[in-house]
Amino acid sequence: MILYLFLAAIIYDFFVFQVLNSHISLIFSIMIGLLLVSYFYFKRNLRDSEKLLILFIITVWFVFQISLIGSVEYQYQYVVEDYKQEYADTIDTGNYTALSASWLLAEKYCNGMDITYGQKGVTLPNRALSGTPISIMLLGVNPCLAIYFSDFTSRNKLIFLQNAGNCGEFARAIAIMLEDASSMNTRVIKMEGADHEFPEVYYEGEWWVFDKTYTTSISPVRARDYATHLEDRYNYLHHSIANLKVANEEISVLEEHGFDASNVTISALFDTISYSEPDTPLSYAEIKVYAITYTRDSIVFTGKTDVNGKCNLILNGDKEYVIVGNYDMYNGIKIVNTLPSKDELVILLLC
Repeated sequence: MILYLFLAAIIYDFFVFQVLNSHISLIFSIMIGLLLVSYFYFKRNLRDSEKLLILFIITVWFVFQISLIGSVEYQYQYVVEDYKQEYADTIDTGNYTALSASWLLAEKYCNGMDITYGQKGVTLPNRALSGTPISIMLLGVNPCLAIYFSDFTSRNKLIFLQNAGNCGEFARAIAIMLEDASSMNTRVIKMEGADHEFPEVYYEGEWWVFDKTYTTSISPVRARDYATHLEDRYNYLHHSIANLKVANEEISVLEEHGFDASNVTISALFDTISYSEPDTPLSYAEIKVYAITYTRDSIVFTGKTDVNGKCNLILNGDKEYVIVGNYDMYNGIKIVNTLPSKDELVILLLC
């Protein structure tokens, strides 16, 4: 049974990582496996065919993982060196700033990227790592790969090399490439209320939006001007945004981008249905917030209340939201219209 899992893991690795020329890594791993088996057969006089088969499969399984990791690191450094040289050559002309030279690199990558919006049956390596329970299980049978790709930087290198995907893949590929090629600070911003992500570059004390695939396709825009930019050119998207967060950090940067942010405190209470008894705070109640106006992403917050029955979040002001609470058998729902740039307390009664 264990051998079948090892074989399944090898096959999984081969198909998922074809973008890395996995056939070369597999051939190399098979050669190492055959050499090791030959050593034990001829030098150690091991004649047990079952043990030799187990040794061969385990060797291929292990070496294949290490080879794929080495392939990611080597290919990434090799390709980024070209971008780094192009960036240096562009700066040396004296006609470009660090910002405009970085934008040229983003354009170059975008022009060569296979955008997969709306395409069916497309398997992206980064998503195959954790897209289904089966892929998660198979990745678990590849401990070296699992440890390696648990680091966001390593996963972003794979995304950069696969050169395919949607806005999320583009954002992460550009963020890591520009950080290494131009030594500029970068980050990825995730929209709540709209299914979209984009990269940003820090230049001369300001963040700049590098959303080449969608909202800033012509030139970068200052982060503080982004809300106005969207209102002028992408009005529906502007009204869909409930929050902007730094990816993997859950830090709201809504105000940094020119939006009116509201600090909202949700207080979940058990409705005693009695004027003589106070409503009881519900600790660790599940809270979900839905945007009434949205673009392919209606859920804008998921969390739990603290020990005092409260949870805090930041939302784009002057928008309507549906707040849903759940605690065991108790449920509550409330529609609210948050005011811009205000501290708001929302009482959510569960019964």
